[in-house]
Amino acid sequence: MSLNIVIIGGHGKVALHLARKASTAGHTVTSVIRDPSQNEDISATGAKPHVLSLEDAPISDFSNLFTETKADVVYFSAGAGGKGGEERTKAVDYQGALKTFDA
Repeated sequence: MSLNIVIIGGHGKVALHLARKASTAGHTVTSVIRDPSQNEDISATGAKPHVLSLEDAPISDFSNLFTETKADVVYFSAGAGGKGGEERTKAVDYQGALKTFDA
């Protein structure tokens, strides 16, 4: 059975590995990234890149994405990685996760 998979935070090591494995297994993968310069890396895994910022986009943008892709599975693999200080870490790691779950 082929699944429609969305990966939030699609450019991290774990997310890139997951996208490659899932795509190779025949699943349709959409990887959400904030930086369009990462599109090539995402495409190389077999996934479709989708630019959307966890920090800036409203919940409705994520809801729309999940509806448009007919997401069966959503993986949250985003993280600030300690970059940008405590405020950014909270915005991405905590509030970003809540935004994803609320969508």
